[in-house]
Amino acid sequence: MMDREDTPATQGVPCCFREYEVPRDGAWTRVENGIPKHIEIIRSVL
Repeated sequence: MMDREDTPATQGVPCCFREYEVPRDGAWTRVENGIPKHIEIIRSVL
């Protein structure tokens, strides 16, 4: 999520997701109602 359309001046805006998965200890772990950390890799839950 971004706070404006002007990409060079954009700031990231925290966004809560209903559910997603993150890699932890070699496996994908489900997170519910969370805000990913700025360095986390996430994937959607199907």
